[in-house]
Amino acid sequence: MNNIYLNIDIFVNELGVQKSVEESLGDSIDEIKRILKQKLGNMENDNLKFPSDDYITLISRLSEIEEECKEKKKIKLKELNKKTENINVIVTGSISLEILENQSIREELSSIQYEENECKKQEQLNEEINAKISKLHENQSDYNDFKIYLNGVFESINLHIRLKSDETTQNYYLYHDLENISLNIKDISEGEKNLIAFLFFYFELFEDEKQETIKSNIKTLIIDDPINSFDEANRFYVLELIKKVLKSKFNQIFIFTHSWNDFCDITYRLKGEDHNFYEVYKDHQGTSFLEKFKKVKTPYKKLFQEIYELSRKSQKDIVEEDCYYYHSINSIRRVFEEFLSFKLKNSDLARKSNQPEIEEVYRKMTGNEMSNNKKIKLGSFLTIINVLSHKPYRAIDVIGSAKFLMRYIEDVDKAHYDAMKD
Repeated sequence: MNNIYLNIDIFVNELGVQKSVEESLGDSIDEIKRILKQKLGNMENDNLKFPSDDYITLISRLSEIEEECKEKKKIKLKELNKKTENINVIVTGSISLEILENQSIREELSSIQYEENECKKQEQLNEEINAKISKLHENQSDYNDFKIYLNGVFESINLHIRLKSDETTQNYYLYHDLENISLNIKDISEGEKNLIAFLFFYFELFEDEKQETIKSNIKTLIIDDPINSFDEANRFYVLELIKKVLKSKFNQIFIFTHSWNDFCDITYRLKGEDHNFYEVYKDHQGTSFLEKFKKVKTPYKKLFQEIYELSRKSQKDIVEEDCYYYHSINSIRRVFEEFLSFKLKNSDLARKSNQPEIEEVYRKMTGNEMSNNKKIKLGSFLTIINVLSHKPYRAIDVIGSAKFLMRYIEDVDKAHYDAMKD
């Protein structure tokens, strides 16, 4: 009851209801307040009846008055904001007009604008000077010419790595021009590292940036395995550089390689007394010796003749310390695969699972079926050349495989056999 009484007072006060304005409404409020006050003073008085319908009507009307007040307030605020905006426009316009009409202010603004333009010109000039300074620093560097050369090579072979210089520290760093990130040495592949190293070696051979004039203090050049460490994409580019080096005017050039394929590629079309070719051999005691030869053999013929010589050995030729036999099994498999490539479309047939097709090659080329004994030996041969290519085995089995391969090739294609072994 107390709460109702208090809420009526608060509601009336907030809305500012005046008797002079809404006299009937004010009387209703006073009457309700009077009854509530008496009831609060004597709660046991049953003669006092609260006019609930009048109360509901009163509250509804007061709510309407509240909404009307809010709307009037909103309209009034909008009017005030509009006046404020108009005042701001007038003030701004007055200030602008004063500035335009005031000669001293115009001169001051013009002076400020001039100073700003001069500052911009000076900043641009400073940038140009700093760029020239950086360029001079680069030109003084021993590596700037190499940077230009290297980036040109990488662009020509579509390798998205660039060598850049830091203007502050004058250090050089690798940069990926597509991803726009700096690279550490660990971020590039071994092949890319080897390519950068070889290109620097090649660049340093010449006096001029066009790589035409050899440095006069270089008399002898030694290059060890220049191609073997590169992937196929960069291999041919480096091969062309090696051939260019061979045509240059060095007193002596020594090129070493473990790869017979690389050897054949490097020496291709090299003739005359200015070039000599050697092969380094090592016997079972570890003693090395040189053999000079005039005609370069193809990789296949080279391997064929190695297997042919191996097939002529016997048990008594095996030396326990000699590991040569264990490495020869890969050569046996490669020769057999290469030989089959001349006879079949699929060269990947040197497997036990493909024995029937290999037997069919024998039948077609010889006109005879392979005997059961030869079929057993063929199966054993296919097992050995695939198993031994991954782990060591007995030397006598390696020699036996070489003997079987030579007999098979001789039976299937005698002309090929005779041409390759000599």
